[in-house]
Amino acid sequence: IIIPVYNCEQYLEQCLKSVLSQTLRELEVLCVDDGSTDGSVKVIKEFMFSDKRIILLQQENQGPGPARNLGLKKAQGDYIAFLDGDDYYQDQDALMSMYHACETKKAMACMSLKWCANGKLMDTEPFLQGTDGKEVFEYLDYQMDYAFTCYLFSRKLIMENKLEFPSYQRFEDPPFLVKALYHAKRIAKADTCLYYYRMPVARERFSERKTMDLLQGLMENLCFAKKNKLDILFKNTMRRLEYEYADIIYHHDSSYEN
Repeated sequence: IIIPVYNCEQYLEQCLKSVLSQTLRELEVLCVDDGSTDGSVKVIKEFMFSDKRIILLQQENQGPGPARNLGLKKAQGDYIAFLDGDDYYQDQDALMSMYHACETKKAMACMSLKWCANGKLMDTEPFLQGTDGKEVFEYLDYQMDYAFTCYLFSRKLIMENKLEFPSYQRFEDPPFLVKALYHAKRIAKADTCLYYYRMPVARERFSERKTMDLLQGLMENLCFAKKNKLDILFKNTMRRLEYEYADIIYHHDSSYEN
């Protein structure tokens, strides 16, 4: 489990407890401190004292993408999942269910069919049109680009395809997810709720620099979709560009100031 950590002291205890309480016990929990200035490192060290599965890695502040990449370089497990330090895992048997699905279905990735966002239970099924109730499917069937934290990935998949996160300050995870699932070939489902996401107000998370990174991430996915004839991904990314993020892009585009 790779957890980038940056100034999330108030949430970190709940985050780590949710990982350590998973029924899948054979875990390596890589906490990558990205230059925190609060007490986050102290919290991690306190947990390390009582549970040897927790490993602390530290780097100067570079953003969540490079932090996750450092975790990928150090990871030793057969499977990898990602968790942010201000979120937590919901169902205690979620990782076990997803691991079991990968092993029994010979899949390179598994998705959790449910997740929570600010207390609201979200269902992935509406986004899976084209999978026709299949237990295992391919990325071409649905071409999702969001919710990378709701997946369990084979480390072999990531290493063999040399996958890593771009260094964008925003929208760094969709390009990673798209490439990982495209190369996975076989993707399984698990009827469980893995992730609890504390969803912030989107506009408050963006600056001019982060908006430029958002645009780069969107363009990266558009180019990948066009190159690999992923029509659904292309259409969804254009919708995000034209509608979902239009207000943020307009607000932070300095060319509109005059």
